[in-house]
Amino acid sequence: MSRSKQDRAEIPCGTGFVPTGTGGPSLSDTTTLWDAHREPINEYDALMRCDFDQYPVECEDSTFLVEMEALLTPKEKAVIGFLVYGGMSLYQTGRYLGAEFPRKGVPTPYSKMTVSNLRDSALAKMRNYLETQNDPF
Repeated sequence: MSRSKQDRAEIPCGTGFVPTGTGGPSLSDTTTLWDAHREPINEYDALMRCDFDQYPVECEDSTFLVEMEALLTPKEKAVIGFLVYGGMSLYQTGRYLGAEFPRKGVPTPYSKMTVSNLRDSALAKMRNYLETQNDPF
């Protein structure tokens, strides 16, 4: 196989692909890591996110979840989202967290210790809030 055919076989498909080493992003995708998990803004948006012959699931009121996430910083919220909702490992979470929150403009992965410290501080905030509530569940 010639070199050019082999190079073409390794190039991933996608709109606006820029080969590595050119300094630009690899895909012209403008979505963030969270966009797939964001709640629809209205019924029409919920319907547009459904696949063919599917209908949006009516969710219960998520005020408790919104109340808990309001306590957290954006990094802590991202860590809880990656670890709890996404089921990622500490290592994977550190990689995604580094991409979502680059330090000094450079997307450097966070260490597993930093991720676990962020997770522990987020859980401590939520636990403290629930323990200080006067209204039992």
